[in-house]
Amino acid sequence: MQTVTINTTIKDHEIMEKKDMTIRDLAKLAGVSVATVSRSMNNSPLVQEATKQKILKLADEVGFELNASAKGLATSKVNTIGVILPPEYDQFGQQLYYSSLLNDLRGTLERANYDLIVTFLTNRFTGKSNILSLINRRKVDGLIILQETLEPELLDFLEKKNVPYIFSHYPPSSEDISVDAVYPDHLWGGKLAGEHLASLGCQRMMCIGAENKVNEFVLRERGFARALTTHGLDFSEKHVLYASLTVNDGYQIVREHANKFQATEAVFVVTDLLAFGVIAGLKDIGLAIPQDISVVGYDDIPLASMLKPTLTTIHQPREEIAKKTCRRLIEKIQHVEKSSAKIKETIRPHLIVRESCKKPVRKKT
Repeated sequence: MQTVTINTTIKDHEIMEKKDMTIRDLAKLAGVSVATVSRSMNNSPLVQEATKQKILKLADEVGFELNASAKGLATSKVNTIGVILPPEYDQFGQQLYYSSLLNDLRGTLERANYDLIVTFLTNRFTGKSNILSLINRRKVDGLIILQETLEPELLDFLEKKNVPYIFSHYPPSSEDISVDAVYPDHLWGGKLAGEHLASLGCQRMMCIGAENKVNEFVLRERGFARALTTHGLDFSEKHVLYASLTVNDGYQIVREHANKFQATEAVFVVTDLLAFGVIAGLKDIGLAIPQDISVVGYDDIPLASMLKPTLTTIHQPREEIAKKTCRRLIEKIQHVEKSSAKIKETIRPHLIVRESCKKPVRKKT
């Protein structure tokens, strides 16, 4: 096993000034041979672990990556895709949906003979960018980003490095951002919910929106409102309540506004999990679902078909999102030099009718 001494006296400004350095430059900075750097970057057992980690740390600091002359990587691939999870992934309700989407992405990529590295945007212990680490260490051929957007500096980095990437699930935070993206048409999904309730004859309706104002939830709420307006129904800000996306918040908002719900014929809730809490709250204030009030959710997570009453909801087209996301990214990986054009594609969700909705019965006066 090879033992070497690493030069650790390099000044910060000397590191920051190094750009597009070669493997020889890195070896000189580290005070080791080119062979030692190459072996370290390729995780060779011939180099002591402490030495290897010091070289990798230095490579990260200077943004070094093995180039074609070092390893012929200009044309080679690692057949691995990085998936960048949203920060809310570890929240119970969000995990129910994203775990299903991630499973669909995994299945699609594995059928195409790609492996996955799944991570968050930043390392929660060091605070460093996982994207920079994945790219600089040549761990992935491309990225699937489950976020609305990235910092401009990070997008510039990906573009300059010619790294194929695509945003998935989240609609872009701005139409001005030129990126590849595949995502559901949430405006259409909200419209479907409103159309369904209006077709049942519901007139007095409410919406439970997301207090975080993330674009996908805003679009769902907006689509619902447009559908009711199209049907000539009264709907304005006074008919919307906001909550965080938990079962408990859904329950609490009903208890806190019991009088409003007592006078309501139907409610659209922007996620299924929140809808479960709303249903529990409605039962506690003496309302039966769907006999007294109808409820429509959004996402179609597995629990929607298991709990009673089963939930009428908007099905997010996860399978299609996964297939089109992966197909587009693989095209970009295989034809990097031809992938300058950016494509945004929306996929329409559809309504799943179950037990939580029915035509309202109005008492004669």
